[in-house]
Parts: sequence; structure tokens; C-alpha cells
Amino acid sequence: MCKNAILILLEKIGIIFDYQYYKMKRGFSLVELIIVIAIISALGLLSVSSYYRAKHVAAFSISQATVRQIKTALSLGLVQLLEGGGSINLVEIITNQSQIQNSPTLRELLWGFMLPNRVTLTLQVDSSCDSQSCTLAGVVVDHANACKLIQTIQYGDGSEYSISIPKNSPGC
Repeated sequence: MCKNAILILLEKIGIIFDYQYYKMKRGFSLVELIIVIAIISALGLLSVSSYYRAKHVAAFSISQATVRQIKTALSLGLVQLLEGGGSINLVEIITNQSQIQNSPTLRELLWGFMLPNRVTLTLQVDSSCDSQSCTLAGVVVDHANACKLIQTIQYGDGSEYSISIPKNSPGC
């Protein structure tokens, strides 16, 4: 008697369900499953596109930081070079840190600079330049995952020019 009263009470509160009703309804209908799959697919597509956008933005910010670091390293390296009475005329494509370490000229010119992974640096230096009509230093920073590359030019009179150029690569 007490057991039946407890079951009736639990059934009234909604803790115990009607077993016969749920025994007849065994699973989900095909329409319900298709709707759930469509919702999960849509959420997946949104998250993937957000991920790639964040990846490109992060890569571009690495490129911007690299430009700031290379400007500092170049200005210090050129000051040391010119104080020592030397001159340099150089065009170099740098793809990894070992190129800087293995070249005495680059090691002296870019002292303390660390090239990030997946970044290609195109460097042009002409220390004999001393006017606005020629380029003292030109740098192009290209990160493999970024959708833009950054070009910065420093003229002989000290003026600088930087620009972001969109890349035509897959995924951008």
C-alpha cells in the first residue's frame, strides 16, 4: 500500500513516466535526425570559418611584429656598420633563422633578430643611400598563413613608407 502511494506521488511530480507510452515510441523519426544533423553541420561550418579567419588575423599580427623587430634590428645594424666605416649593398631572401646565423653579413646587420616560423623575409639594403631618391632599406614580410604581406621602405633621408598588400593565395 505504501509502495503504491509513493509510486503515485512520484508519477504526479513527473519523476516516473508512463512506461507504456515510451515503450511504443522507441526512437527518433528520420525527420528529427535530419534536422539535428543539419543544425550540427551549420554550427560546424561557422566554427571552421571563424577558425580560419582567426588564423589569418594571428598570422598577420605576427607579420606586423616582425616588421617592427626588423626595423629595430636594421637601424641598429646599419648604425654599427656605418660607424665602422663599412658599406653594404645586399638583396637577400631569408626563409629561416639558419640563413641569418650562417651569413656573417646578415648576422652583423640583423644582430638579435629572430625570424618567426613560416615567415619569409625579402631584404634589400644599400648603405650608400643618403637621399630621398634612393632606398636605404626595403623589407617585405610574408607569413605563409597570412592573407596580406607587408612591405616597408626606408629612404636615405630617414622617411619610411609601409603598406599591406593582399595576397592571391588559396584560402584568402
